Amino acid sequence: NEPPPEEPPKPPPPEPPEEYPPAPPPEPPLDPPKPPPPDPPEEYPPAPPLDPPKPPPPPD
Repeated sequence: NEPPPEEPPKPPPPEPPEEYPPAPPPEPPLDPPKPPPPDPPEEYPPAPPLDPPKPPPPPD
């Protein structure tokens, strides 16, 4: 059996990250969440017919 090839020295492990202070808890919103607006109706009612222009009064 041949001896295993010599492995190159492994690099040292990376330094642990600095300890960050714990994040502050998120502040609760002042206003309670508003409910979503109601869905608009899919079909709108037809617009009322426009009144035809009135003819001018006949001259006396």
